[in-house]
Amino acid sequence: MSVQNLIFKANEAVRKGAIFEAYYLYQSALSQTPRNEDAKKALDALSARRKGFVLSDPSQHQIAMLIKKLRESDPRSAFLYAKKLNKDHPNSIFVLTLLGVTAVKLDEPREAIKAFLRVIFLKPDNSEAYNNLGIAFRRLGNYREALDAFQAATMRQANYAEAYNNIGITLKDQGKLNDAIKAYKEAINRRPDYAEAHFNMGNGLRELGELKEAIKAYNQALKHKPSYSKAHNNKGLCFQALGMSKIAKKSFASALKFNPKHVGAHRNLSSLIHYSADDPQIKTVKNILRNADLSDAQRCELHFTLGKMLEDLRNFSAAFEHYSKGGKLKKKMLKYDFEQDKAMFAKIARAADQIQRSSLGPTKYQSPRIPIFILGMPRSGTTLVEQIISSHSSVFGSGELPFVKRFGEAISLGEAPASQSKLAEFRSSYLQELEKLPTTKPIITDKMPLNFLRVPLIIRAFPEAKIIHTIREPAAICWSNFKNYFSSTGLGYSYNLKDTVQFFRLYKGLMEQWDEMFPKKIYRFDYELLTTQQEIQTKALITWLNLPWEDACLYPEKNARIVDTVSQQQVREKIYKGSSLGWQSFADEIRNNIASQDRQLFFT
Repeated sequence: MSVQNLIFKANEAVRKGAIFEAYYLYQSALSQTPRNEDAKKALDALSARRKGFVLSDPSQHQIAMLIKKLRESDPRSAFLYAKKLNKDHPNSIFVLTLLGVTAVKLDEPREAIKAFLRVIFLKPDNSEAYNNLGIAFRRLGNYREALDAFQAATMRQANYAEAYNNIGITLKDQGKLNDAIKAYKEAINRRPDYAEAHFNMGNGLRELGELKEAIKAYNQALKHKPSYSKAHNNKGLCFQALGMSKIAKKSFASALKFNPKHVGAHRNLSSLIHYSADDPQIKTVKNILRNADLSDAQRCELHFTLGKMLEDLRNFSAAFEHYSKGGKLKKKMLKYDFEQDKAMFAKIARAADQIQRSSLGPTKYQSPRIPIFILGMPRSGTTLVEQIISSHSSVFGSGELPFVKRFGEAISLGEAPASQSKLAEFRSSYLQELEKLPTTKPIITDKMPLNFLRVPLIIRAFPEAKIIHTIREPAAICWSNFKNYFSSTGLGYSYNLKDTVQFFRLYKGLMEQWDEMFPKKIYRFDYELLTTQQEIQTKALITWLNLPWEDACLYPEKNARIVDTVSQQQVREKIYKGSSLGWQSFADEIRNNIASQDRQLFFT
């Protein structure tokens, strides 16, 4: 925030009587421009008022009671008790600090901010208060203010490793992964045994796709904290994405050894095991599910985990029940409403005409990278198609890139004009991101399935690109969407079978519109035909891409690239028939849980 804005907000705070907020804002302004006379005078005036605030702490018994409530892991009770003590001791640094800390735990960041601002006013050099204030701002989603607070903490305590770690977390929240990793390194330089900073650096590296470096970071975290279950789990995710399933299993098992209630590790391990009835993990998951203290997020993951276990045991009715319960919780957490997706499809269809009539113009951004877009419904075979194409020596498989949506959604929705300048801006922003990828190969695959929503924009902005639409049996797609737990938040439709079928119909209608608008621009690749005519279909695809034939494309299971999607285990196996028939085991449950008009998609 600029100095001018800081002073303006501080003046407003003074007028409202919010002197603690005003003090902090004037202080922030002075940290940027120490010679600003207006801020200095205002800060001196507020500092003079500090003499009227007498510091006082509650009795030792009251402090002990507050600490006891915290140790009993009862933040709500501790928060209420701290509020009570704060009324009698409004200037107790100790009480204010614990009041703020418990407020953050209870997801009441505004309460926490008030408490920490008062601490800063009473004790301006309290670096811990600035760090805690940053945590509260971050919880509120105010990232700029959070970073300012963390940096203020480091100015008052140069070796404050925790504050540098929090700077990294905040930068990662904003998608600034390289900057986040630099901040984690600063934290580690100040405290080499800081396991949490090593762990966070591993997370940043993992998101960048640097899995081997991420594993090294997790190993450093475990060196200093061998029982760090989260590090064992995330290390397992790296091995799994690298196709090293046996080592991944060991990592997930280690996570559960140190924390038998680690919900994510249970779900991750379940994806690598075909269960028998006597497997003790099944009983463990059932016991955890009976725990009334679980959050909705934890309970959701466990239902999907148990659903998979019961499906392995061929108890299809019970498995369906758990998939349904997990989906209901996930839909609630996402606050998903199908009508919002319906309205979005309508906006996209309306905006398409303007985009179709648009032109990129002569000023095209030049790049050595040529994209191939692989799109369609999630679980339609996009990962396998990318695995096939990226087996070619000229092609780099980059996975699911977020950039088409990030830079082009407003145009696709008709919220921004499809003008030459906007198209050029979108094109250059996307291609610049491709140039950052760790490869020198000229052709890049982007297999974000939901890019099917933005086909007109892709065609207009990238006339040199190829678009592959993967198709599969509708019943297989809808069932696979419904039964799988997705870590992303963009597939809200998939957690209810009725919503999934309706979303599929919207997708089908939109793709028919694109085929009509852009004939011969979109290659339809049939997953089912691939399983019966692998060589014919693969050679036809490679020919359409204008690539010279390479035999490696017939062996996608040998492709050692990183795969970090739900399909990561399936694409490590040879292509086989019958993978689209799994839904038939649940035919009775499906028939009883969808409307008659939707059954034709499954039962034709």
